[in-house]
Amino acid sequence: MRVRSIRCAALAALALLAAACATPGPGPQTVEPEPPPVMPALPEPDIAPSSEPPAPITVPPSAPAPAPMRRGGGYFQNDGPGDRPAAELERVPDARPRRESLMTAANRPYTVMGRRYEPLTRLQPFRQRGSASWYGRQFHGRKTAIGEIYDMYAMSAAHPTLPLPSYARVTNVRNGRTIVVRVNDRGPFLGGRVIDLSHAAAVRLGFIEHGRTEVDVALITTFDDEPGRPPLATIGE
Repeated sequence: MRVRSIRCAALAALALLAAACATPGPGPQTVEPEPPPVMPALPEPDIAPSSEPPAPITVPPSAPAPAPMRRGGGYFQNDGPGDRPAAELERVPDARPRRESLMTAANRPYTVMGRRYEPLTRLQPFRQRGSASWYGRQFHGRKTAIGEIYDMYAMSAAHPTLPLPSYARVTNVRNGRTIVVRVNDRGPFLGGRVIDLSHAAAVRLGFIEHGRTEVDVALITTFDDEPGRPPLATIGE
């Protein structure tokens, strides 16, 4: 009996061991990521609507805008009339023509902005019609092409090809006014103009407020102070 009990106990132990070996152990565990924390919703601020309109946005001003150009005129950069009233300039007398020696250096061919100019080297018949403008305080006190000081209150003019110095009769085609100027400078070179007049000359011709006008330019070739010469009114045709 004792041997049978021992055998039965041994068989039971073997059966338990076999069952333990046949049962698979736990496999690798998969770790699920934790979900991100959910932030609680913040309560909306309790702001009562304002009945006042929103304040306007102020933009700091930049450089001042340039003054608008007047129709048919306007001033370039710092140019413009001086401090003398127009009524005073209306009384400025014409330039008095006289025979002067022409300046060789001022009458040589020259080139400006890619264009070649060939000035006249003697007094000869010359007549031209075209647009005239005027120049004022920006050039007042500066040297002209012949080294003289430009005076905006004198009866003078600038021309691309008339001999320097010389005198010309200029007539405003629109109103018939006529003046005599001394040509002592070069220009203009832009805008299709044929002559630039001093501020005083533009006042005398009556186009100071318009900036430009159509003129007739005639070079004076004879002088009333020469014996046997025709009067000053005779000009180069």
